[in-house]
Amino acid sequence: MNEIEKAKELIGFENGEECFYRGHTHTDFTLLPGLYRGADIRGKTIPIEIWNKECDLFYEFRAKAKELHNQSLADWDILFYMQHHGVRTRLLDWSESLGVAIYFSLCNYIKGKHKPCIWVMNPYKLNEEYHDSRDLFDPLLLNFYANYDEEGNSYSELLLYRDPSKLFPWNAPIGLYPVRRAARLTTQSGYFTIHGNDSRPIEKIIPDKKNICKKIDIPITAIDSAYAFLEHAGINQFTLFPDIDGLSEYLNKKYF
Repeated sequence: MNEIEKAKELIGFENGEECFYRGHTHTDFTLLPGLYRGADIRGKTIPIEIWNKECDLFYEFRAKAKELHNQSLADWDILFYMQHHGVRTRLLDWSESLGVAIYFSLCNYIKGKHKPCIWVMNPYKLNEEYHDSRDLFDPLLLNFYANYDEEGNSYSELLLYRDPSKLFPWNAPIGLYPVRRAARLTTQSGYFTIHGNDSRPIEKIIPDKKNICKKIDIPITAIDSAYAFLEHAGINQFTLFPDIDGLSEYLNKKYF
C-alpha cells in the first residue's frame, strides 16, 4: 500500500481525477490488448491482417450475440461486451478500484510460480501528453477526433472508413470514459484504454520518465493479507461477474 501511494504521488493526480488500476498475476505480463497478443508484429504498426481480424470479430459478434439484440446498444457498447466476455479487442481493462485490481492479480495465483503486480496509471496525463486533452475521452466523440465530422458516434465507422496509410486515426493509447451499460463493467468499476496503431505495450510506448504509469510488485509476504482483504471486502468471482458463470465459479471455489 505504501508503494502504491508513492507511485500515485509520483504520477501526480489533480482534483477529481480517477486513478486507473490493473492487476496482473505475473509481473512479466505486459500492458498489451488481446487483439495484439501472439500476433506476428515486427514493427510498431499493426499489420493489415490484424485489422481485418478485428473487423471480422466485431461484425460477427454483433450479428450473433442475440442476447444483446433487444437492447438497442451502440457499437461501442457492443465492443465493451466483447471485451468483458473474452473476445480479443484493442481495449485494455482498468478499474478505479484498487480492490478489483488486487483480485485480478491473485485470481489465478500459484505460489512459487507467479509474481503478481499492480499497475497504476494516470489516464488524464496520458491523454494530455499524447492527445492534447487532460480529460478522458467519450468513445462516442472519437470519430470527431478522427475528423469524421458527419457521423461521429460509431465504432464500426472507425473500422470501415479508415485511412489506409495509418489504419486507425491515432497512434498512442487513449484513456476512455465508457458508459457502464454492461453489468460487469459496473461491478468492476471499469474503464478502458484503447490502443491505436502502435502495437507495443503501453509501458514500451510511454517512457518511464514521463511518470504516467508505474508497476508495483506485490511482495510474497503480502499475499495472505491481500487474500484476507478481498474476503473482508466481499470482492470475489460473483461480485465482479454477477451472472450464472460467475456464481458457478464462486461456488466451486467456496466448497471445493
